[in-house]
This record gives sequence, C-alpha cells and structure tokens, in this order.
Amino acid sequence: ITSTVHNRTHVPNGKRELKIMQNMSAQSTIISCGGILYLILVIWLATQQHPPPPESFYLLALNLISIFTAIMMIALFLMNKPVKKIVSDYIFQLCKVKIETATNRTQTA
Repeated sequence: ITSTVHNRTHVPNGKRELKIMQNMSAQSTIISCGGILYLILVIWLATQQHPPPPESFYLLALNLISIFTAIMMIALFLMNKPVKKIVSDYIFQLCKVKIETATNRTQTA
C-alpha cells in the first residue's frame, strides 16, 4: 500500500505575507545592530567588575541606538511604496513649478 502525503498549505495573500516578513526581519536587524554595542557593554560589566568599561563607550552605544533608529525610519520610508510615490510626485511637482517660474522670469526680462 502506498500513500502520498501532500503538505501544501494554501496561504491566502502569500506574497504579501512574505513581503511583510522580509520588512519585519529587516527592521529587527537594523534595531539589533543599534543595540549590539550596549549589549556587549552590559555583558562586559556583568562578567568583569574591574576595570569597568569606559564611559565613552556607553555614550557611543546610546548614539548608535539613535543613529540606527533614524536609519530604520529611512528604511521604513523606502519600503512603503505608496508613501514613496506620493512624496516623489510632490517633489517632482515642486521642481516643475520652480522650472516654470524661472522660465517665466527669463521670458519677461
């Protein structure tokens, strides 16, 4: 007796779910990169009481968290196609208005 087992599960909106998972993993990676130095300093302090890590390393770690948070916001903007299209259309329209204004000034002069 032979039997075949099909483990194919239909996932509605599979492509969308995959894209969401890719975006979430990218965001998690970016935030993790920001906090890795702070984690290393915490482990350093927990394992070795003397000498403690330099205070400047903690300041650098906090700055890295802020920098990587800003990078994550930029990545969120780049991943969001509708918002990116709206902003690019708005910028294109502003540039078009400036070019038309400059052209009108040269024609009247």
